[in-house]
Amino acid sequence: MDNEKLARLIYPEDCQRASMFCQNALKILEEADIEASQEDIDWWLGEYNDLYMLLSNQPPGLPPIARTTCDGILYPALSEFWRRYHRLKFPIKDDEEDTEGNPVDEDENIDPEN
Repeated sequence: MDNEKLARLIYPEDCQRASMFCQNALKILEEADIEASQEDIDWWLGEYNDLYMLLSNQPPGLPPIARTTCDGILYPALSEFWRRYHRLKFPIKDDEEDTEGNPVDEDENIDPEN
């Protein structure tokens, strides 16, 4: 990726350019079936790391979030790229998939007053 052409997300033109980069990156991911091989995943992550970092906003102590709007305009390709990149870079392990923890039994009364 050419860092000279895409070093900021300030103006709508920057976001439009970033959107094109994201669309191309997603096309490569889909056409090459990159998710089939860890070596290919590592290449793709390395190739588009700068784009991911440009689209990431990470306040200290908080997880990263995607920057997907510019001047009030939503750019779906930015969101889709960021989401796919993030999932490949930080895969969810099988034991982490249950984000609900131990669900409460529907018959169990959780209100001690009743």
